[in-house]
Amino acid sequence: MEQLYWKGIAKLIEECGELQQVAGKALLYPNIPHPDGKGPVSIRFIEELADVQAAIEYFIMYNNLPLDIIERRKIMKVQRFVEWTEKGWMG
Repeated sequence: MEQLYWKGIAKLIEECGELQQVAGKALLYPNIPHPDGKGPVSIRFIEELADVQAAIEYFIMYNNLPLDIIERRKIMKVQRFVEWTEKGWMG
């Protein structure tokens, strides 16, 4: 595979950081307004998930990454997470 240009990597990193930030707030304060005044923390968490998903899709698309490899890996990881959940290893 050729060297990647990494177009969109800064945005992906930024969005992941924002998700981490609101996830912490969602664990502590799930039913209160977000401190920035833009709605409940639970809704902000969902919105940040969508932002990260968009950043990932943009990164994949603009860097022409192999979707077959990504999809195979994603399916394998979801299956593993389900197994771990059934064993009580995931919270």
